[in-house]
Amino acid sequence: MWKPRMLAPMLSVAAVLIAGGADAAMLTQVQGDVQVDRGHGFEPAQGAMPLQVGDKLQVGPGGAAQVLYSDGCHFPPAAGPAMTVGPQSPCAIRAAYPR
Repeated sequence: MWKPRMLAPMLSVAAVLIAGGADAAMLTQVQGDVQVDRGHGFEPAQGAMPLQVGDKLQVGPGGAAQVLYSDGCHFPPAAGPAMTVGPQSPCAIRAAYPR
């Protein structure tokens, strides 16, 4: 469901993705215990932030976030073990290996 208060963060994410650069994805809609490791240990996520290939993301119990990849893929990481941001989105990987 679309909510007006989500428009500004969505536009910010779109602007960063359109601008390009080394960012593989954007971390958005951060709630609760979400941590990012950029190679120097896990630190609390600071709201919407760019993610690069190799960054690790961990969602704690009760935490939530969305990862928006440059190809438009939205991925909600589950609470539990850390995931590593790869060069391809989960959607692209899934499309490459159809059932």
